[in-house]
Amino acid sequence: MSVKWIIISSSYIISLFIFQKGFLLKKPSLDYYSKCEDFRGRSDLCWNKPSFKKAIWIIIDALRYDFMDSGGKSTEPYKGRIKIAEELISSEPNNTILSLFIADPPTTTFQRIKALTTGSLPTFIDMKDNFDAGSIDEDNIIDQLLSNGHNITFMGDDTWTSLFKNKFNREFPAPSFDVFDLDTVDNMVLDHLFDEIAKDDWNVIIGHFLGVDHCGHRYGPEHSAMLEKLDQMDNMLRNVIKQMDNETILFVMGDHGMSNDGNHGGDSDLEVEAGFLAYSKIPIVHGKRVKKFFQIDFVPTLSFLLGIPLPFTNIGVVVETFFPIRELLKLLEINIAQVIRLITAYGREDSGMTTNFQTILQQYNFGLDDNVDSFFSILYLIQEQLRSVWVTFDYNLIIIGVLMLFDTILFQITYDQDITSLSNITFRSGTLLLTTHLFVLSSLLLTLIFSPAKIFLSTFFYLSILEIALIVGDNSALSIVCIIAFLVYFYIFSINDSQILSINYYFIISYGFFLLSNQTTIPTIPWLAAFVGVPGNFTITFLPKLLVLINLFGAVFITTIFSYNIVIKNSNFVSVPFNLAFLFGVKMLVICIMCIIHRRHLMLFKVFAPKFIFEAVNFTTFLVLSTVLSIIYHIKTL
Repeated sequence: MSVKWIIISSSYIISLFIFQKGFLLKKPSLDYYSKCEDFRGRSDLCWNKPSFKKAIWIIIDALRYDFMDSGGKSTEPYKGRIKIAEELISSEPNNTILSLFIADPPTTTFQRIKALTTGSLPTFIDMKDNFDAGSIDEDNIIDQLLSNGHNITFMGDDTWTSLFKNKFNREFPAPSFDVFDLDTVDNMVLDHLFDEIAKDDWNVIIGHFLGVDHCGHRYGPEHSAMLEKLDQMDNMLRNVIKQMDNETILFVMGDHGMSNDGNHGGDSDLEVEAGFLAYSKIPIVHGKRVKKFFQIDFVPTLSFLLGIPLPFTNIGVVVETFFPIRELLKLLEINIAQVIRLITAYGREDSGMTTNFQTILQQYNFGLDDNVDSFFSILYLIQEQLRSVWVTFDYNLIIIGVLMLFDTILFQITYDQDITSLSNITFRSGTLLLTTHLFVLSSLLLTLIFSPAKIFLSTFFYLSILEIALIVGDNSALSIVCIIAFLVYFYIFSINDSQILSINYYFIISYGFFLLSNQTTIPTIPWLAAFVGVPGNFTITFLPKLLVLINLFGAVFITTIFSYNIVIKNSNFVSVPFNLAFLFGVKMLVICIMCIIHRRHLMLFKVFAPKFIFEAVNFTTFLVLSTVLSIIYHIKTL
């Protein structure tokens, strides 16, 4: 392994790391916590008088709205399958609220739990924490409940116990990552739920069911297994309602929805439109019914219903249906004051924040119109502006990353004059078209001798791909065969020219990603690959991550390993890894510049940011794997 390769690969990796630190920023965390003294009402109360002493909080993962509301006559069997919702809204309309519950994408579990407990908006890059979540370091409703003397019992998805360590009076967590397991988590919750409700030492019970989500990932919403799971949830809710008393309110919600193929990422309405049901033995409908509200709006609503302070970082807006107009006005005043306090705190961290909200702050200081509509309009305006303001960038790190990337490319060009020049790229890439045509023509020779039917019915054909199919699956087997065939073909016809081979292998890596049925979008990440030969409760999380990485970037692994075998056997191809690094470096430079140009584009976090992430990981995988192979080779030759 040469010093030159170490310098080049390290420089590329460091430059990409610096760029992403500036481009994919996390929202700054504030170390502030709300207290009763901040907006104390009467001397014996906190911020407001509680409406209920207890709350049962049921989260049914991936509970789509139409699982509870059939919307009238429907031919799809899953629509309205949780029948208790429509029965309650029909028989006890004043005691029941049924609504759309809108999740802010992306819809991974970590972000949804964070939104449902802090009332804040997790950022795009927080998605990485879904594999290995740490604790929530912002004010949240769990901490507020504890600070105000409430006992919490939890059961279900163990992500909660990772985020809120030692916060629950009693907890019954279960491993959550095995999407092939439809029943273990749900059955564990059911084993404890009703016994816990029967006890009298709790204020809030949280139950997080996973079966519906796992069933969607595995089978989709229309499978019979989904109907059985929805029936199970329906029966569970009926039994919970039977055990409730008049001092308890029940919340049932999905953390996100699911698409018609059972997945979720946030690209469609079906994926972000979850269902929400609230029920009590006493009336809870005091204001105008709302057809939909955001998940972050649940946080101030629950806080006011239980009489605890709103989390400091909350930007949610209280749902008006739960409160009579006179009380609602007082709560909205508190809601606005708390959000203004949050903006002011962010302004101390970032002076630009105060500038962005100068008009709103002036309007608040001069006094708002004392009516509900005025309060709601200002709160929703603040909420929308915060959504855009939190998409911020560290331009110093971005510039350093781009300049370092450009400097590494220049170093490659000047250090070795034999490096693939731009003129050679233009001239020699034309060989790709010719060699591809030759490959296609030579592939037709078999059909000149034998009919296509005879080839595909032959035992040899299926035996040649059977071993690969058993490992990577039927969908990817033929793609991998094609990638290997291209690698061998271009090696044979490269005529000992490393630049021709480098260009061809560059295109194989680039387009092999798509040949393996992948896309540069978050919802299409093949999470199921994490469970190939590995149980969902596997303690070593590195292995599932590696399996997903191999599934996504299989073309990189195959091409890099193949090219290093060539380098070892033929000294004419020693420059191939360097040429590939140069070509990918130029590509990443262009992508980084495009990300900067489109940083305020509407599709930034749906198109451009995922494209950067996938290409950066693709390039980094090549650099790291090449280095590892070099080390192994040199150790063997010692």
